[in-house]
Amino acid sequence: MSTFINCKVTWADNSSGVTDETGQELQIYTDSPSFVPNIPVDLTVINHPWMELLPIAAGETEAQFRLEAPVTFVKFRVRQYNANGPGEWSVPAGTIFYIAQTAGANTPEAPSTPGFVITEGGIVVPPPPPPPPVDPPPPPPPTGGTGTTNNYVFTTQFSGVQGQSGWSYKEANGTDMTYSSANSLWNGSQTYMYIWSGGAHPGQTVGAMIRWTVPETGVMNIGGTTQLYSTTGNTGVTVTVKQNGSTLETKNLTTTAVATFTSSGVAVTAGDTIDFILTTNGQLTNNSTSLAPSIQLTTNGTTPTNPTVSSVSPTSLSLTVGGSGPVTVNLSSAPSASATVSLSSSDVTKATVPASIIVPAGQTTGLITVTGVAAGTSNVTATYNSSSKICAVTVSNPVSGSWANAPAGGTVLLDHAFNTVSPLFPTYNNTPIVSDPTAPYSPNNVAKHRLEARAGTGGDETYYVVPNGISYRELYVGMIWRTNPQFQGRIVMNKLWFIRGNTGTNLFYGINGGPRQGQGSFYLAGSVNTGGIDNTHIFGDQVGNFYPNTGANANVSMGVWYKIESHVRCSTTRTSRDGFAKVWLDGTLIMNYTNLNYCGPNGEGLNTWLWNETWDGNQDMGVSNTVAWEHYMDHVYIVGKN
Repeated sequence: MSTFINCKVTWADNSSGVTDETGQELQIYTDSPSFVPNIPVDLTVINHPWMELLPIAAGETEAQFRLEAPVTFVKFRVRQYNANGPGEWSVPAGTIFYIAQTAGANTPEAPSTPGFVITEGGIVVPPPPPPPPVDPPPPPPPTGGTGTTNNYVFTTQFSGVQGQSGWSYKEANGTDMTYSSANSLWNGSQTYMYIWSGGAHPGQTVGAMIRWTVPETGVMNIGGTTQLYSTTGNTGVTVTVKQNGSTLETKNLTTTAVATFTSSGVAVTAGDTIDFILTTNGQLTNNSTSLAPSIQLTTNGTTPTNPTVSSVSPTSLSLTVGGSGPVTVNLSSAPSASATVSLSSSDVTKATVPASIIVPAGQTTGLITVTGVAAGTSNVTATYNSSSKICAVTVSNPVSGSWANAPAGGTVLLDHAFNTVSPLFPTYNNTPIVSDPTAPYSPNNVAKHRLEARAGTGGDETYYVVPNGISYRELYVGMIWRTNPQFQGRIVMNKLWFIRGNTGTNLFYGINGGPRQGQGSFYLAGSVNTGGIDNTHIFGDQVGNFYPNTGANANVSMGVWYKIESHVRCSTTRTSRDGFAKVWLDGTLIMNYTNLNYCGPNGEGLNTWLWNETWDGNQDMGVSNTVAWEHYMDHVYIVGKN
């Protein structure tokens, strides 16, 4: 018969009430049998699934639920939502509480731990400290050997670098895992697939694999141990040791008994691979396994010298935002097997590099591609065999301080840094001013537009109208703009900026392309979609979508600041074909359309600039935006000319 523990979660209601909260949702993560799949208590596990409980009414500050014993821990988090989507989680990583079950009828009351209360069947206790890793003794040396003997011990040589000391961290199919420095473990592609110092956990269908690459020809003995941590709710695991894909020994672990690796006197050649592969026997639950192999290698001659990073070239590199440049990594000697050099950037918001590069066997150099993200500095570090070298990277913004393409002789109508919204008009009174130290033109304040994740409608609108009913035949608008890096884009053009008159004249610009349209990048585009105007002589249709036509690069990257300039001239009449539309990206002309028909019904001019993420069509809203989309404006410069 199952035993259950009654629990209550409490939290503070910090909502203001102005955002019309309509409900709340609570998620928990626990090792209780009530929650399947469950895993042992392991604070290194961060990519766990959350179990959603029933919705909670807005304004409530507690929830009660039952957990089946045995249970050792509970994590929980809560957030509010309204018609426009959910807000932020109370604690993104969740708040964790440890539970020790009691026995007997005289159960003590729960201590008054803030946020989590055990109302029946348990007490909250601090987590026990993890046991220190125990290094297994190395195997005895082989008899009769006259060469040099070296020991390779996984638990002491574990690192966050592929190939260091010969150890690599892979999935059983050969795919490299990804290292989490915050948790000191390697992550695989499947749920719960990890490798840490002294152990591993397999995926459901793909095993976890520790690989050691032989540095020099000789004779190898394999020792060390392996052990299944728990047999609760599982069918055990299998550990297979292979040399170049051929099996040396197999350990089928169905109990918590310690098994010892015993392969000895194995002849090896430099470059051979020795794999320790951990696979599940069918069930994923509780498959955490101690893996502590040690290898003793007796060579036939001298001990090989492991390569180190001797230098990087250049030692300093200057980039522009969105640009990239090469850095060469030089090793002190050629590796006998391919060497994985680990790479890192001290500030990934300024410059990025791949996680690693591979220097092939027999070669001494490898090439790094460094990409500028935002103005600032970052140190790029190349590391191999406990040696490292640094390249100092400086990233400058390509945005210039002038509006060189503004029409000569025009009237400056607006030169606006967004310390306030005024004199622009936020239609919905929801254009916040936020601080952004990356703003390149008039830091640090910028205007922000935001569309919540999964929202089918919403966003913001901010516009400028020339005062006193004045209009101009020509209007120039310069903008310093970016998205957030997470912006995904729609399956149609993402409308952003409009240039209009007060009698139905309408021209807009936006960004097109991107992954949603099966393209690798976004680019600037636009349209003259004014009714009653014929531009078939230019576009082939009356609406008139226009795209980059100068041959210059019009691509824009998400999260990067750009200077965008547009100069539009109305035609004298709706049929005179003497208007034009030009667009510059960071000072380079990317669109140049002449002989354009574009004006009001009676030849009226232009008087409005509108910043609006228009969701017309609504084809994929609420679907494509799986995360919040944001647009930022650092500066707007508007010139009118007649």
